[in-house]
Amino acid sequence: RKARRAYREIKYYAIENKFFFGVICGTLALVLILVVYVNLNVFTKKYKENDFFTVDGVVFQVLDSYETDMDLKGNKINSLYKYIVIKVSMKNTNEYRTNLETRNLRLMLDDKIYYPTLSKFDYFRDLGRGYTKENLYSGETYEYLFVYEIPKDTKYNKATFRMIDSINIVNGEISSKHKD
Repeated sequence: RKARRAYREIKYYAIENKFFFGVICGTLALVLILVVYVNLNVFTKKYKENDFFTVDGVVFQVLDSYETDMDLKGNKINSLYKYIVIKVSMKNTNEYRTNLETRNLRLMLDDKIYYPTLSKFDYFRDLGRGYTKENLYSGETYEYLFVYEIPKDTKYNKATFRMIDSINIVNGEISSKHKD
């Protein structure tokens, strides 16, 4: 008896106030959709080749990428490794000159992380100039290569060029945000 009475009162209350319930449910749905959209398309956006993205005032564009084990003359570089070469355009929009930390430029092949190999640029001179910590002057645009040495037998489904966007230290724990 009490359960039926409680059900009836809740039903009458909902019917009398359905406009307000509709407004509240609509607002909650709108906020949820907005949060999901911003999380997927702003905070964790994945950029494709030829897309522009900015990190610390430097506008990047991945122009091209290559996977090879041959140098510019067609000779094998190393029988144990193959190389992924990424050609990147960079424009410094800061007021002052800047340079990049190459340890912040990572290549992720599935779940494995690789760092640029600075000693291998000479093998790929035909593709462009390798970045070796040069200054990027304000307002100037540069094209550089980043070469990643990976074991020859490495198989991967997904390759991601990652850059550290920012580092946060909270309660002694370090976390970093990346641009992919």
